[in-house]
Amino acid sequence: MTESEIRLLLSARFSRYNGNGPAYVFAPRVRDDAGFDATGTADLMVMELWPSTGLRLHGFDIKTSRSDWLRERKHPEKSAPFLAAVDTWTIVTPEGCVCLSELPRDVGLLEVRNGRLHLSQEALLLRPLSATMEHLPRGMFARLLCSAATWARERESYEPENAVVTPNPPNFLLDLKPDPS
Repeated sequence: MTESEIRLLLSARFSRYNGNGPAYVFAPRVRDDAGFDATGTADLMVMELWPSTGLRLHGFDIKTSRSDWLRERKHPEKSAPFLAAVDTWTIVTPEGCVCLSELPRDVGLLEVRNGRLHLSQEALLLRPLSATMEHLPRGMFARLLCSAATWARERESYEPENAVVTPNPPNFLLDLKPDPS
């Protein structure tokens, strides 16, 4: 399974929309700073847009293989700027790439099984929520907005016959309990 395929599954999961507008901003490949100062990239950041869901900022790291995950574990500093900025952090992989015992308790795990995302470990809040986002650097925020705008433009260019439509996808962020299966 490729990173792009996993990203499309995540996109379907975060496509909730109703009369109040979109529930999320979906921003793939977010750099940690604007311009040439950037040193790292989060595979995905998702911002909740409805107060009823918490207005949390979620970070995701997509790993496509066990070796990809093991390489990442050797360099935890790569995700440090994002862990300092987001409210939750989740690893997303095909099933079996990550052992739960290898994850810190506050990091979530979403696994792809039979073409669907399954929550294997709940992502806990990395810090108490506050009314402001003083922990989010301005350069990273700019890149988050740029990535979201780029994704929206890419999605508009998709041909309808290639689009994957999931009516009322499950909202795992509202029900953050591990999948019993």
